[in-house]
Amino acid sequence: MSSQGLVAVVLNGKVVMKFICNFNGNNAKRLASLIKDSWPMTIDEAYSLAQYVGFGSKECLVVMDEKQEKFYGKMKLHSRYRETFTHPEFNPVWHLGLADFTEIVEIDDVIKKI
Repeated sequence: MSSQGLVAVVLNGKVVMKFICNFNGNNAKRLASLIKDSWPMTIDEAYSLAQYVGFGSKECLVVMDEKQEKFYGKMKLHSRYRETFTHPEFNPVWHLGLADFTEIVEIDDVIKKI
């Protein structure tokens, strides 16, 4: 299925990670559920989790945290990805910021990985 997806992880009101894809965004809800169960995670673990649930493809999946991006596509990421990182519902794939499937994962800092 060709559909854009966005999953943002918000920790105490602050965006700490974003998952963005151009294809298979319909798996956003499943990814969001697994993120909540697996938090905290590294950007590498996050990218692997997105691949595991089929959120995006290697060519279009972008996982970002506050400092870095994990992306294996051939095109250069638009500056809008970093510029809009702090906006949890903004899809940086295109200028209007909309995605077919958007999920916001609210994490409380008391949740710890056991």
